[in-house]
Amino acid sequence: MSVQMQGLEAVVTRYCDAFPEQMSALLDLLRYGKLSTGKQNSVAKSLQGELHRMSGAAMCMGFDGLGAEFRNIEKDLQRIEKMPPMQGGAALEVIETHLSQVANMASQIRPENSKVVVRTRAFSAAEPENRDDTSLAGPRRRILARQRVLFADDDAFVRELMVETLHEMGITDIMAVSSGLEVLGALRTFRPTLIMTDWCMEPVSGLELLQCIRTGGTPLPKDVPVIFFTAQKEQKHVVQALKHGVDQFLVKPVLPSVIERAVLMMVERQFSGAGVA
Repeated sequence: MSVQMQGLEAVVTRYCDAFPEQMSALLDLLRYGKLSTGKQNSVAKSLQGELHRMSGAAMCMGFDGLGAEFRNIEKDLQRIEKMPPMQGGAALEVIETHLSQVANMASQIRPENSKVVVRTRAFSAAEPENRDDTSLAGPRRRILARQRVLFADDDAFVRELMVETLHEMGITDIMAVSSGLEVLGALRTFRPTLIMTDWCMEPVSGLELLQCIRTGGTPLPKDVPVIFFTAQKEQKHVVQALKHGVDQFLVKPVLPSVIERAVLMMVERQFSGAGVA
């Protein structure tokens, strides 16, 4: 098994092991909302944020069906926010039943059932031992080793998975943070050559971060490469991101090999005038 596969499977395994506890915390929050008079709407909003984060993480870890379940519940919660408190409380009962059903999927959330693990294994098995000039060897790998990457995502497992992927590519100067606000704070001491960011984060989203960079609101060059790594996949979101100057748009889930190609493309674009082949 390759080092990359070992690292990927280790992250997915930790995600699977933590899944029951994450579901218990989600159900505790929901039950608090049911019992707290007048707070159903605010709890519904908090649950939405958690479910959005967990949906993106599930997809990144290779559990598309689980991610879809979280997204469906998230949409139901959006409707509850607009309901009167009494109706909202009754609707949370239905949400609790749905979440309990998802929690019962724990036995299926195992590394061997992860599409990312299965597909990466297949990709690794099909890859020739001696990679050709499109590989990350030689000059390209040396250039990658000089990169400084700042990655932002509100899920700890997604951050861990990305750091593993970037390390395997030969990038060691990496900072991983949980929001666009943390990115802005990190720029006081860290000067990335590439930023990869999720879209939906609080209190500063990936799109707001992108706008801040492109308008000169940070110490970085306005044209520093920015890649969106997000569950947002509707055409209107892609168009909006491109309008504000995103360089690439990767929709979760993404195989490590696709991330490698996206990062390499950004790096080669930067060094295209320096004779790097």
